[in-house]
Amino acid sequence: MSIEMWIIAVIRLVGALPVLRWPFYGGLLAIAVDQSDLFLMNLIDLGGVSDYQTFDKYLDQAYLFAFLIVAWRWEGFVRTIAIALYGYRLIGFAAFETLQDRDILLFFPNLFEFWFLLIAGLMHFGRLPRFTSPERITAAIGAQPAAPLQSDRRGDAGIVGRDRATRYIPTHGLALICLPLIALKVFQEYAIHYARWLDSFTAVEAVEAAWRWLSQPFT
Repeated sequence: MSIEMWIIAVIRLVGALPVLRWPFYGGLLAIAVDQSDLFLMNLIDLGGVSDYQTFDKYLDQAYLFAFLIVAWRWEGFVRTIAIALYGYRLIGFAAFETLQDRDILLFFPNLFEFWFLLIAGLMHFGRLPRFTSPERITAAIGAQPAAPLQSDRRGDAGIVGRDRATRYIPTHGLALICLPLIALKVFQEYAIHYARWLDSFTAVEAVEAAWRWLSQPFT
């Protein structure tokens, strides 16, 4: 490995750690750091990155595994779905490594990533999918041990931790949120790995092109 690859690897690995303490914001940071290598490859020149797609997919396992550690502390169907989606993506990674064909990733989109951020976000902001035990929410949001659940007048809210109001989201409401996110994630996999629309651009060039397009009406 070149020095450049070592630098990127260390940044990616360190970027995965905050999620263990702050699931939602740490998860957002991990995703941002995951994209940072596209810019680092353009901005530093210390030997280059060989076989970027394989290199990137191996480093992805670091933050995905960190997500899994947090999701393992959840309870109910949100935990089951998280584990299943992690395993599904892992099978896709193994298939990609075996066949060395990026097209295969279209059939194994990284749905685990968006499911984790969705549930971690709901937990962080005091929203919990119904059928999820409130006792486990504190492990994911880093709050104090949960206080007994106290229903409000409508019976659909409670207090968790230090006066944290928890309102439950019905499963059909969660499904309505997930459907457009799944469509966006599949489209992302299509654009990056199947159509490969971004292969002809560097990250810096893509940002510059987007800036020119956005600023054009004002020039």
